[in-house]
Amino acid sequence: MTTMLLLVASVQFHPTKNYLITTSQGSNLTIQNLSKKWKLDKYKVSFFSEAPAENEKNDYIYLKSDLTFDSISEGEFEAGRWRLDAKKKRIYLSKKNEVGEIVFIIDEIEPKKLVLIIDDHSDSDAQYLKIHFKI
Repeated sequence: MTTMLLLVASVQFHPTKNYLITTSQGSNLTIQNLSKKWKLDKYKVSFFSEAPAENEKNDYIYLKSDLTFDSISEGEFEAGRWRLDAKKKRIYLSKKNEVGEIVFIIDEIEPKKLVLIIDDHSDSDAQYLKIHFKI
């Protein structure tokens, strides 16, 4: 992850404001389509790709249909609630006992693939890092 963030910081890209959502059912972005256990697969910036670090190898996010989630992030268990704004193509995660939300842009979704981008206005380079998950 550190290497990918350094790549983002050192390489200049052209930002895009429109994110492609692809599904086998067209652009049907629903809670049902997202409610799966998504395992971290890789990170990508442009054509650069990197496998998860050793402490991230078992990371996942389990978005449940009751709008709760469990996850392992860098080996640490987390849980909370989630919500979907299909119109804005955003997933909002609220961790238990924490204030605020983590916001992800849904860049791509297919039956066995999910690509997210962290929506962080305080980090202008975050928009270039794509986090790939698979079933």
